[in-house]
Amino acid sequence: MWRNALTPKSLFLTLTATCFVGFRLHALLSADSLGVFPDTDAYLNVAERSIFSLGFWAHKPAGLPLLVKVSGGNVHVVVWLQWVLSCVAWICFAHAMYVSQRSFLRFLGWVVALMLGLGTQFCGWDSVVLSESLAVTCSVAAISAWILWSKSPNVKNRWMVCLVTLIWIMTRDIHAYLGSLIAFVLLVHCVWRKRLGHEFALSATLLAWALIQLHFATLGQRFLFPVQNVMSMRIWVDPDRVAYFQQEGMPWNAQVQKHAGESAGEYVHQPYMVPMANWLLERGKGAYAGFLISEAEWATEALFEPTTLNQLVRPGIQTYFPVGFDPPLGESWNNWLTLRRFPHAVLLLGMWLAGVLFVLSRRPDRYVAIGTFAIFFPGAFLVYHGDAIEVARHSLTVSLFFCLGFWLMAFQCVDEWMRRLQGFVASASGYILDDSGEASAQSRMASKELRQ
Repeated sequence: MWRNALTPKSLFLTLTATCFVGFRLHALLSADSLGVFPDTDAYLNVAERSIFSLGFWAHKPAGLPLLVKVSGGNVHVVVWLQWVLSCVAWICFAHAMYVSQRSFLRFLGWVVALMLGLGTQFCGWDSVVLSESLAVTCSVAAISAWILWSKSPNVKNRWMVCLVTLIWIMTRDIHAYLGSLIAFVLLVHCVWRKRLGHEFALSATLLAWALIQLHFATLGQRFLFPVQNVMSMRIWVDPDRVAYFQQEGMPWNAQVQKHAGESAGEYVHQPYMVPMANWLLERGKGAYAGFLISEAEWATEALFEPTTLNQLVRPGIQTYFPVGFDPPLGESWNNWLTLRRFPHAVLLLGMWLAGVLFVLSRRPDRYVAIGTFAIFFPGAFLVYHGDAIEVARHSLTVSLFFCLGFWLMAFQCVDEWMRRLQGFVASASGYILDDSGEASAQSRMASKELRQ
């Protein structure tokens, strides 16, 4: 049994995974302290509430508070749990990359996936007690689960997809919005293709859960502070935009005007700003959504300005990491692997890869790769227009989808081209390729008989 297990392939995979865990452990232990911020206290306070209370679900996304509860409220245990879950998620993603290839590329895909898991902007959050580490972990796990389900749509993988995606939706508000969009698209696909069985039930479950999380966010007024940032920093600084919102009933006077260009933290506690807060709670979301629709050209073009796209694709978040944090990868390796160089060129290349992959193959795992990359566009829109401060931190998982989706498509395009090239050569030799990309035993025997 042991002789069969210790094959060169298994030794290679085990050794590289062990090295990955070692590098991640070194990065975790290199930090001099834990990363604690004002938001950390807010999450810890929510975790002290009963899980059956509205306050637990309404005041903050429930992912991190649930992890804090599991850890018994000990932030050091939280950090170690974040590290363990992150390592497991990235190894699962490496496995998904491995099984989605049908050639020697599977070994290269395994290594690239693990190296991506060593990216500074992904592994640096392990020692920070915020929702980012869990958000990255669940995003990676969700992508892995969908790939594995697309390769093997059995009951076990379907339940894994459902569970991981439900947890992913709870980690950040933007995931609830994206989850509802993904589930809606899947529902339309199921109805269109008349697949009203397990796939329809899964999509309906995800949509219902995402809408429930968005309802909790509304009850907790979690949108208020970000919208106040957007109003004061992007709307009040432009007379034409102010005029639009005045027509929607926005209160406007000299006291409000003097806060144009400031963040909401500078004025939210002022008594004379209460009418503005009340208007935002009652009509603000609808008015802002109408404004973005009416100014769709500006809202879209703003995403692709060099400064904005840099924030969305290559977020500068090292300032959040504890003192002493030692990134596993050098800056040059990190920038190339995580696509931090030439974001506009990578974006165009990614769109081209998506088109080529769509034409070359109709395999379900190809659609998962294209979908992972495509999530970047609605995600970037929601992040940029959802808040005017800390855009780089809020775009963390958006940049993750951009990066992982690009690499998935790149490997699968090359794999498909190699598959077609092997098929051409094999057909010329009288072979028939099986699903693994190798000539089947029957075709080898038949070809041998013909030659004889």
